[in-house]
Amino acid sequence: FEVVIKFSPFEVDFKRDDESHIKFNDRGLFNMEHWRPKIEKEKAEGDDSKTEENAKTDGGEDESTWWDESFGGNTDSKPRGPESVAMDISFVGYEQVFGIPEHTGSISLKQTRGGDGNHHEPYRLYNTDVFEYILDSPMTLYGAIPFMQAHRKDSSVGVFWLNAAETWIDIVKAKDNKNPLSLGKGATSTHTHWISEA
Repeated sequence: FEVVIKFSPFEVDFKRDDESHIKFNDRGLFNMEHWRPKIEKEKAEGDDSKTEENAKTDGGEDESTWWDESFGGNTDSKPRGPESVAMDISFVGYEQVFGIPEHTGSISLKQTRGGDGNHHEPYRLYNTDVFEYILDSPMTLYGAIPFMQAHRKDSSVGVFWLNAAETWIDIVKAKDNKNPLSLGKGATSTHTHWISEA
């Protein structure tokens, strides 16, 4: 076994017998929000509108939930602001991935970018207690275990995403680019994108 870590751009490549099996950040989607202090915005003179309701950044992003969220009369404060983390994880040469229970879909996880027989939304992981549910849905049931594994002939690999926060996982399967002069077929790899909020 071998782990190759690249500094810039950041990438981690897990290899066995000089062949890649799992790659972290090979598509460059790693993102970690930094803690930041809340900066109170000054009201313009004569502006009677509420700051929270109109909290838009210069880029047009809505800041109203950066510091707290309310649901069902309860408010969850975030004293350090948003703290999400995201990483793309590719299973190189693995067409089927399994895991991330509990969902009502097939054992082999479907793609989440639409198309015939696929989901149109990412898989969602969070702890809940659902007594009514939709069949073949990416929504969670009861608990959530952020563990995904892949299997192919002569090899099995897995990833455990150690984050208890609500998590979304996108899954896309794609044929690897093969040298057009070679006679072999390109293998299918599974590309995942994990996003957790705090």
